[in-house]
Amino acid sequence: MRALLKREIPLTNKALQHLEQCMHCLNCEAMCPSKVPFSQLISNTRQQLPHQTRSYWHRLIAWLLTKPWLLDSSLTLLSYTPTWIRRITNKSKLAIGLDWNPKNLPRLKRFYPALHQQSGQVQLFTGCMKGIDKANIHAAIKLLNHIGYDVSIPAGQTCCGSFHQHHGFQQQAQALIRQNNTRLANNKGLITLSLNSACSTQLQHNNDGNHSPLDIIYFIQRHQSQDIAFSACHKRIAIHLPCSARNSLGQDREIIQILQQIPSIELFELPREGACCGAGGAYFITQTDMATQVRQPLIEQLCSLQVDIVVSSNITCALHIRNGILEAGLDIEVMHPVRLLAQHLLMRATPTNGFPPARK
Repeated sequence: MRALLKREIPLTNKALQHLEQCMHCLNCEAMCPSKVPFSQLISNTRQQLPHQTRSYWHRLIAWLLTKPWLLDSSLTLLSYTPTWIRRITNKSKLAIGLDWNPKNLPRLKRFYPALHQQSGQVQLFTGCMKGIDKANIHAAIKLLNHIGYDVSIPAGQTCCGSFHQHHGFQQQAQALIRQNNTRLANNKGLITLSLNSACSTQLQHNNDGNHSPLDIIYFIQRHQSQDIAFSACHKRIAIHLPCSARNSLGQDREIIQILQQIPSIELFELPREGACCGAGGAYFITQTDMATQVRQPLIEQLCSLQVDIVVSSNITCALHIRNGILEAGLDIEVMHPVRLLAQHLLMRATPTNGFPPARK
């Protein structure tokens, strides 16, 4: 990278390919005894390369992520398209696993009051993937309301800017960061929860101090009420720990600890060695062949474990893993941990005789 920036070596296609094959998993940074900040180095290098060196797919994705309404509409339309049509081109892999959202989910509202005695208020960051993450968002609201938290969903949110920052679109990244900080600061002092571990990382690293971003698994594990209870789950669950959660957030036990509270559940933590699934944000779209190779050992592990469900707290990891499961012909569900928790949550009776209506 230093040689490229100092023009000591030419900017050839081979050099560019070497840079673009980095998945930004940060496993190398986590293992480096000298703590070399590789994430910052490669992001800075990509930023200083000529704009035309970015591939067509990188530029298209960067543009699309700045328009969440268009992304949501496109992905929602694709989710109704037969799977065999979506498989015609390998660049449609983002859409293959989209049919996990029930078609009858209600529209998201701006405010959901606590179901029981109020413990506080939080706000949800939904980012640019709200359209395909809707079931997980509803599950998060259900859990948070149940443990006593009002939930607000600020308007005007956009992409967290992680993709742009890591692929050299620094100007766009900073604009997205400013927009989100402005929108999330309207409820000054509130904790901002994200369902996506990569978004959580980006929000924490670029917080302007007017809100407090946290990953939702971390928050629920530490703020759940003492009398929360779950129904039994007689299934085998594989836990996928995203690289962003493990290497950037430093959170690798919270998800295990909270899922252990579900009675009768069988948990299997996927091995850490080479644990990156290959999704790498949009890597599984821009570097399809390499992403598929990296994912293959994980799919083989799932076959040998004979699990019923895989849980992952990163949306693109979940999509990439589900694509591999479908291609392998396996009958395994993939979901966010909060969705599994919400499915087995034992609801308490309330004075309002049911789930209170959302207030505007």
